[in-house]
Amino acid sequence: MPRRPTARAVPPRRALVIFFSPPLAEWLDAFRRAHDPVTSAAIAPHVTVVHDLDGETERRIDAAAAAAQPFRIRLGRAVRLDGGLKGCAIRVDDADGGLARLSIALGLKPSSLPHVTLLNPRTVRDEAHSDTSWRALRELALDDVVSVNALTLVEERGDQWHELQRFVLGS
Repeated sequence: MPRRPTARAVPPRRALVIFFSPPLAEWLDAFRRAHDPVTSAAIAPHVTVVHDLDGETERRIDAAAAAAQPFRIRLGRAVRLDGGLKGCAIRVDDADGGLARLSIALGLKPSSLPHVTLLNPRTVRDEAHSDTSWRALRELALDDVVSVNALTLVEERGDQWHELQRFVLGS
């Protein structure tokens, strides 16, 4: 009798993110609560450094964070995210190259569009939802400079992301 394939446990998704402090985090999340309550309830506003971490990259985080110095990012203009129904985000400029250096230290190619997602394309209900959110955001041009002193490893469990470990840069 042929053996029945056994189901393999799928490891939870993990990501490496930069969280914001108040009052900026509160302002960003107010938009998210109004336009994307699903994502707002799942995770605080953030910049994703690495989506879907693999084991090898995850093992590099400690050394990369310890070797990295705090750096600055600048929140800029609103952008639309492609893919099916369009999401909305705030573009993040790598003010002094620290985000790119960190990506390289992790063995990754730096992101071509670092951003803060305000309307996740996966949670857009329909075109009208996407368009309404974009109209509320499209004229927005922030000029907030944020000092990045730490990274956070998060893990998705069910419909929530949970903080696993915080890495202070340069320590």
